[in-house]
Amino acid sequence: MKSLKNKLSRFEVAPLARRYLIMNSFDGILATLAIIMASIGSVSKEIVLSSCFAMGLALAISGSNSAYIAEKAEREREVNELEKAMLSKLKVRREASSTATIFLAMVNGLSPLIAVTIVVSPFLFLSFMAALYSSIALSILLLILMGIYLARISGKSMFRYGLQMLLLGIVTACLTMAIGLMFGR
Repeated sequence: MKSLKNKLSRFEVAPLARRYLIMNSFDGILATLAIIMASIGSVSKEIVLSSCFAMGLALAISGSNSAYIAEKAEREREVNELEKAMLSKLKVRREASSTATIFLAMVNGLSPLIAVTIVVSPFLFLSFMAALYSSIALSILLLILMGIYLARISGKSMFRYGLQMLLLGIVTACLTMAIGLMFGR
């Protein structure tokens, strides 16, 4: 574990991992909220669950692979330039770079899938309407918590960041519910 931490610290992976975690969790939450809101009054729990999990899986596959490919290219370029400048091979740096790439790809891929799973979990245990309201509440809670987390990182107002994330969730919910009601009947 210490070796992994050392490899990751060489490339300042923590800030990137935080950004990937927030960006992709946000995507997962809003995309799930969109499916849930668009389904009001027109589908079953099973359709909501399968749609959300399929979307979460697609986000995970897309996120992990896109991050891996992009990070790998950028990090290989960086190591190649260093090797040219130093006129020697940098095996340890190349290995650490590879570890950082894999770690970031995992964060990028798993964060939306975990967010989706949390938001749709009420559909596994509750009636459709109870699950719908619970999932909306969970979405709102997660968005506010992410806003507070971002505020702590930036040293800015927790209220402002929390409200900003909440408003984005409300706008998404309203727009997608309107679409669902327009086309769902």
